[in-house]
Amino acid sequence: MNDASNVTDRSQTRTPAVTVGWWAECRARMRRHFLLKALGISLFMWPFFLLYFYLLRHPAFAVTVMPLTALDRAIGFTPQALPRYVSLWL
Repeated sequence: MNDASNVTDRSQTRTPAVTVGWWAECRARMRRHFLLKALGISLFMWPFFLLYFYLLRHPAFAVTVMPLTALDRAIGFTPQALPRYVSLWL
């Protein structure tokens, strides 16, 4: 008996993958290591924002005001557009 006869074709023995909806997969990923993620994010954000606000109050260099560009002048500021702009970060 040669060694080639003992080799099975694995592509024929595989079971088809179970199709899971994207929402169920998203929920499963969010639940995985939830406590670690919640604590890790919180422990990272506190020092980050403490340092961020410290640097805002005590800048290392003089503050530079950026000049308006042609695009800035062309678009302008419209207060009614502010909710749409802010919604980008929700």
